[in-house]
Amino acid sequence: MALFLYAVAYEATADVNTWLDKIGKAYGGEKQVLAVSAFQQYGVTYSTMRGREGKMTRSYRYPDHLRIAIDYGESDSELRLVAGPRSWRQNQATGDPFYSAMILQATRLGLPAVFFAHKKYVKDGGEYKNGQGETLHLLELQFHTQNHIAVGIDPETGRIMESASTIIMENFKMQFGTRYDDFREVNGRLFAFKETHFVMGRETGYTNLERIVVESLPDKLFYPENVAPDKSEKDTLAGLN
Repeated sequence: MALFLYAVAYEATADVNTWLDKIGKAYGGEKQVLAVSAFQQYGVTYSTMRGREGKMTRSYRYPDHLRIAIDYGESDSELRLVAGPRSWRQNQATGDPFYSAMILQATRLGLPAVFFAHKKYVKDGGEYKNGQGETLHLLELQFHTQNHIAVGIDPETGRIMESASTIIMENFKMQFGTRYDDFREVNGRLFAFKETHFVMGRETGYTNLERIVVESLPDKLFYPENVAPDKSEKDTLAGLN
């Protein structure tokens, strides 16, 4: 299944605010979406690279704090963290492109709130047909200079059916795609409980959520144990380009 990597966009048919209003209605209202700003997701994830499922806990706080803990069993686990402008893997500090990949994943989890909060930067890409032959509507957002996220919206329901997030650097380009299914309401806000993952248009795995808990999450959750949370950090998406 191809996502935006092979999609063809056409002339826009409506302005951005019209589409954001449609998404808002589908997800429980813009006010409620922005109110549900932190949550934990529990389920399983599968990577074709590892060849087996792992138990996953994904913790997110709007707009740019994310913790992903995966237990594959047999003493095999993975921990990925991003907190504002910094990221860690297995408690070791990382740089780009890992940071960009993590901030893009946080941005995907923050949809559609990220689009609501930064609507003046959102661009209308018009209608396109995806790899399944579905006609969706494209909205796009560029940030951090090298990062780009696009979503495909079902014109009938207003749901975000797929997203593509792209890192663009000198001599480097990587696109991550996600297909969303099994939509359910939690705390008055719509979530997709099933995700199919793609890298450069190739399917690479899936995530199936079992439950989502909306709750306040402390700063320390998004940092390694030996790193003190930085209270001065601000919304890293505020300086959009």
